[in-house]
Amino acid sequence: MYKITLAKSAVKELRNLPLGVQERLKKSLEKLESFPSVSVKKLQGLRSHFRFRVGDYRVIFITEEKEKVITITRIRHRNEKTYRGIF
Repeated sequence: MYKITLAKSAVKELRNLPLGVQERLKKSLEKLESFPSVSVKKLQGLRSHFRFRVGDYRVIFITEEKEKVITITRIRHRNEKTYRGIF
């Protein structure tokens, strides 16, 4: 089992979303604790960055295998420039 943490930017993005979307995201983040059994995609060119979709939103996260920690870095609508600043 992994421990889930949220970066300050992800917390801010989560708070700005509609309540229904927030609830769906929270449920999906709970499922992420059993990573890698959750359907995620690895971001090309980056060693430990992954993404998954929750409806129209993308969740970007980093894994730290030794500590078994997943840090959520971004939560954005799929039409926004989600990957800017990662590369």
